[in-house]
Amino acid sequence: MCKITKRHLELRIAYLRDKISQLPHGFISEYQGRNAVYLFYDPDNNKISRNNKRRYYVTSKRGRVLSELINEYLILKKDLDAALSLWKTNFAGNPRKYRFPLTKIKPDRFDHDFYENSQPNQNPREIKNPVKYKGHTFRSKNEFIVAQVVEKMGYEYKEEILIQFDDYTYFFPDITFYVPEIDKVIIVEVDGAMDKSQYVGKSYHNTAACVTNKLVEMKDFVVVRIGDAYSINAEQIEKMLYSAIDSAIDDLVLTRE
Repeated sequence: MCKITKRHLELRIAYLRDKISQLPHGFISEYQGRNAVYLFYDPDNNKISRNNKRRYYVTSKRGRVLSELINEYLILKKDLDAALSLWKTNFAGNPRKYRFPLTKIKPDRFDHDFYENSQPNQNPREIKNPVKYKGHTFRSKNEFIVAQVVEKMGYEYKEEILIQFDDYTYFFPDITFYVPEIDKVIIVEVDGAMDKSQYVGKSYHNTAACVTNKLVEMKDFVVVRIGDAYSINAEQIEKMLYSAIDSAIDDLVLTRE
């Protein structure tokens, strides 16, 4: 079963195509015993083509710059191929094309710049039993599981950044992730062990802070409420996160190409 909706997948494909169109296309291979960048498309030079490639040694100034761009292109191309394969498996016809950057009915409280400038692990409270994974440090196994779900979906995330609404209202959400195809920051709170009163109080405090400041649950933020510390369901969490993204799409003004 495809968890991502048709319109979300369409937007992801359109976004990836737009990003790829802005990058040089090529590959890295060996030439005369040295690594070289081969260019067969350059958005700034229409003379370059598959029949008229350019080659730069990776150690040259131009080659160093191009190697980073080509690596970015190859990652995006792999993501696009996977998205198109998913489309062909689940939907008929061709995905529609949309014009980027997208327009929103109203601006989000937290945007891409906010996400990029936020630092992880800002909560000063001691982590008694940290869970470490790929340079990230989580407060619990449940938060780690949510992070893995976000990673499986293909999105970057940060743990326990500072969300501050005013001088007195702030908290450190367990996971915050960014959805580039809709330019959206989504906050995730993992409320584990809801059978214990101290966790219930934390849950209501953070949810109230979000709602009072006009964030919408299951669109701007998601609360994963777990009956006890051992009942987390990764598949259900994935469905919740995809549902929040789909709700956020309603705030977009989509322009077809």
